[in-house]
Amino acid sequence: MAKNNKFLGCYRRVLIFLFVIVMIIFVPTWYIYQKSGGINGLRYWMAGRTIDVVENHFLNNRPDSLSVDQIRDQFALVREASSRREVDLNRLYQLLDSYQERFQNSKPSIDQASQFMKNLRLTVLSDGLIR
Repeated sequence: MAKNNKFLGCYRRVLIFLFVIVMIIFVPTWYIYQKSGGINGLRYWMAGRTIDVVENHFLNNRPDSLSVDQIRDQFALVREASSRREVDLNRLYQLLDSYQERFQNSKPSIDQASQFMKNLRLTVLSDGLIR
């Protein structure tokens, strides 16, 4: 009987320890998830990171006819619209994904780059941001 009580006491301590560890991990994670806006907030955050990556790649592989300022302005417009959640996320993801697939190892032509810039602008839903 004493051996059985000793086992239950150990078992109880282990369960309390595991519960405390789970709560230490779960509560801050849940708080951050809710503050970021849930699943939609995470989608917009990931879109912002993808925009940054594609912008850097596009700047490094741009045709000479497009200026750096023009490209940065265009991406800043989309980034601002994304922060306001005024972009078509599905269209933006498709556009950025197709850019990454097509031009991962090559440089876009002038026509392809211009078309990409036009399509990028079309992902913005609010006309107030378009200059």
